[in-house]
Order: sequence, then structure tokens, then C-alpha cells
Amino acid sequence: YVAYVAAAYRRHGVTELIFTSDGDGVKPFGSLLQTVNFQRNVSKNIGALRRVQPNRPLMVTEYWSGWFDHWTEHHHGLSIKNIIRTVTEILDEGSSINFYMFHGGTNFGFWNGANDGRKHERPYAPTITSYDYDAPISEAGDVTEKYRRLRELLRRYRDSSSPPLPPVPPATAKVAYASVELKSYAELVHLAQFSPVTVSQRPLPMEQLSVNDGAGQAFGFAFYTTRLSGPVGTVSVRGVRDRGIVLVDGRPLKTIELNEIAADVEVGLSEGKSEIQLAVLVENCGRVNFGQPPWFESKGITKSVSFDGVEKNAVWNTFPLDFSSEYVKTIVGKEQFWKATPVPAGLGPVVLKGELELAMKPLDTFVSMEGWTKGIVIVNGFNLGRYWSVGPQKTLYLPAPLLQPGTNTFVVVELHNAPSSPVIKFLDEPVLGKTV
Repeated sequence: YVAYVAAAYRRHGVTELIFTSDGDGVKPFGSLLQTVNFQRNVSKNIGALRRVQPNRPLMVTEYWSGWFDHWTEHHHGLSIKNIIRTVTEILDEGSSINFYMFHGGTNFGFWNGANDGRKHERPYAPTITSYDYDAPISEAGDVTEKYRRLRELLRRYRDSSSPPLPPVPPATAKVAYASVELKSYAELVHLAQFSPVTVSQRPLPMEQLSVNDGAGQAFGFAFYTTRLSGPVGTVSVRGVRDRGIVLVDGRPLKTIELNEIAADVEVGLSEGKSEIQLAVLVENCGRVNFGQPPWFESKGITKSVSFDGVEKNAVWNTFPLDFSSEYVKTIVGKEQFWKATPVPAGLGPVVLKGELELAMKPLDTFVSMEGWTKGIVIVNGFNLGRYWSVGPQKTLYLPAPLLQPGTNTFVVVELHNAPSSPVIKFLDEPVLGKTV
């Protein structure tokens, strides 16, 4: 595959240097320049590189300055002591180095990605919203003590004729704004209808929905609904990728957690009713960007919904919920569906809204979601990303350019239990979880 890609580049006129970036087990690979990526074991990795390509430049294209986090894990880090020792060894080997990451970042919206090792009995694991990575420059763009120590180390390897280093920039100002009270809410089951519907006899995966000029849905949620009459019995949902909530008449009955994939739910008619609305809200928790998923990576309901063990044709209406700025603007304007908080206990997924008034020039801040369960936060139509009480992260980075003087609209999509007093709080520093 790598040889094919390299040949395709050359065939299409690319003349720049092409090189590999190899992990464990470096093997000779033709005429391409090979480089390595790692976090420890310098002599082993550099030695392997020397053996496969003697008399060629040495390069560490990915030196991992920290690590990323998955939901339910601790926050990962790499000590200053370890990074200084390892970088010194790399440079003393005569190798060039590139840091991954040098600057932390944020997986805004639904762009978090995931790892998958199910072929090796390791579960699907979605990455959190923050990609701070314990990098030398933080998620918010501020230098850290790790940066300062690396700067002093690299200074020692500079040629004496090099110009002086520029001054270190100051950290950007941060502020903890006054709390935002979310005064209105609407049920997601009512707002889903303002997304384009796909009608089918069986539930379809996201990629087969009739949206995006036939390309299907890539990210977000899919909301599946059908109506059932007569005695229902056991509803079996199979192939849920990646997390689902089964609802009857808008009330949640069962949550299908990550890696559960399937569930059986007992469903019956309420007294005096002849039919019910069955719905399944499925969250695409992130597409695999590393690993080997054991199937073509469809999302949504990828297999079937059966009734007492029998798969029946029904009229399924499926609504793709990508929470684009256009969709958020539409649902915020549907005043007939919005009610005053608090949210009644036991209600299904809800959308809440509130406003932050700013008389000052906006500054960076961090949105604290302590007391909430799981969902996303949208600011002025921009999807900041996911929150989840399982951690590790407890805050979402909100950069100043996403705010404006005057009115700022906050929308929270809470999948489970909204607080009795739904309030968003702000901090002037992140809470990324306990470091391991």
C-alpha cells in the first residue's frame, strides 16, 4: 500500500521528499527515506533505524510529548523529567526530532475520533473532546513548564552563530464569566422533525440515509422512530454503533452503552392506548482513526430491530441530527416547542438554551459541565464538543473568538438527566482529570 501511494505521488508530478513514519519493528522499505515514531527506548528505535538504512539521515518524526485520552480513563501525561531525558538521548544520537504534539488542541464538534482493537480483544474507545495531550503548549495556546525546560535544552544544541531566540509570548487572558441559567428546554423527540427524514422499511445505518447529496450522514446522532400497535412484547435492537437510547412515547427505557451493541427491551401498551411510538437515538461516538474495526465502520443501527424475535417490515422515519449551525438556528426559533425550566424528572433527551450577556471584549474561558450527564455544548451555533460525566475531562475549552460583545446563545443537548437547576458555569482554567 505504501509503495502504491508513493508511486502515485511520483506519477502525478510530486517531486518532494517522500518518507515513512514507522512504529515498532522497522523493516527495510525500498528507496524511501524511513523515519521512526516513539516515546521511549531511544537506543532500540534509533538502532533499528540505523540498521535498515545505514548512512542516511536519522529522524524521529513523531516524538510523543504526552498522550491523548479516551472517555472513562484518567488524563494522560508525560513527566518533564522523562521528556528531557529522552529528547537529550535522541539529540545525542545525532537524530533530528519532531514533536507530536508540540501544541495541544481541541476536537471541536464531533471530530474526536476513536481507537479500535476489537480484533485483539480491546474495546472500541472514543477519544475525548480535549486534545491537550500534556503538550509543551497547552490546548489554549499557553506555554507550560515543559515548554520552558525544552526551550532551555534545545538552546544548548544551537549553533553559536544562530540569532538569539525570540521572547516567550505571555499566556492569553482567561476569565470565569458569570453563570448562565438555561431558562428554556424542548424535548429532542419534538425537534428531530426539523431535520430531513429518510423513510424505510427497516432501520438504515447513517451512511445510507438520504442526505448530503446521497453521501449519507457522517457524524452526530441518528434518531429512528416507528409506530407499533397491539401487544408488543420484546423489542430487540442489534448492531448499535456506538451508543443508543431506546425510548417509548418519548420516555427512555434502556441505554445501550459503548461496546454493548445490542439490547432487549420489554415494551407494552399503556392502558387506553392502541399504539406507541418506539424510538432509538443512536450516537456516533467517533470514527476510528487508529486500529482495525472488525467490520466496515457503519454507524447508527447497523443490523436490525426485531419484535419477539421476528424482523418485520415497518415504516421507519430516521432523522440525521448533525447539530449544524443551520439546524441549531432552526430549532432555537421553534418557540412553540420550548418550555420554561426546570426539566421534569424522567424526561428523555432534551435541548436547553440560555444567554450570556457580555459588556467586555471576550476572553478565553472554560465551560464547566459538573452536575450534567452526557451531551454536547453549542455556543453561538458552534459545536464545542462532547461532555460526559465519566470523565476524565470536566471542562470544555471556549476560545474568545467564538464569543461576541452583547448576547451569546448557549445550547446544551443533554441525553439523560438535566440538573434540577440547569446552569452552565465557567472557570479560568481547565479541569482535565486526574493525571496518570
